[in-house]
Amino acid sequence: MTRLLVVLVAAALIGLSFVVGALVHVSSNSLWIPVIAALGASLLTAIAGFGIEAIRDAKAGIKEAQQRRRDAYVQFMIAAANHILLVSSLREIRKVGTAISLAGLTRDPVAFLREYTRELTPLNAAWTQVWLCGSQEAIAISNRFINATIPASGAATAPGKARPAVLSRFIGEEWTKEQIQEFGEAVQALGLARIEFAEVARRELGEIDVKMLAGISDEHQTKAEQAEQGQT
Repeated sequence: MTRLLVVLVAAALIGLSFVVGALVHVSSNSLWIPVIAALGASLLTAIAGFGIEAIRDAKAGIKEAQQRRRDAYVQFMIAAANHILLVSSLREIRKVGTAISLAGLTRDPVAFLREYTRELTPLNAAWTQVWLCGSQEAIAISNRFINATIPASGAATAPGKARPAVLSRFIGEEWTKEQIQEFGEAVQALGLARIEFAEVARRELGEIDVKMLAGISDEHQTKAEQAEQGQT
């Protein structure tokens, strides 16, 4: 935008210099005076019109880029929330699936892998949009979120060790306290990354500063804040 204004001002000065120079080199009674003046006025009008149109195009381009960034951020926020919900549900799905009464529903690991991969498609698409339209800070946070999905998914699908294998086949698996804590921390890491992404998105989009954890119970809010401070 600054370069464009400099070019327009320079063009206007050149046009003005041409008009003044032309008028100086003609006699006061010359019939060329109104012609030169008209040409000069037309030239300046054309430069001004071009400048206004160029400025409008530049502003429209900036507005369009901001809209693309907003859409990319919204898509990633939605996809991240859905993925957190999916990871949170995986453990219960495994617990039910390992019970003998419903084992037939989840025996096919290939079908489960296909379904899980299909669920990841919206997240990967949103992540790609952030790469294309997002800021460097937003890209870095989205990358951390994607990295955090790996341990979270691993913890969610890990076999439960709190019961013997034979007993798990009848009533489903159960996880040890250490496994439950590991799973909770992995899911919490996803949630905190999503909160951090939302804060950056709001700041870049010019939204007011708010507390993302407002309305959450004090106990959960304290744990989330402690975890966030521990990461920083």
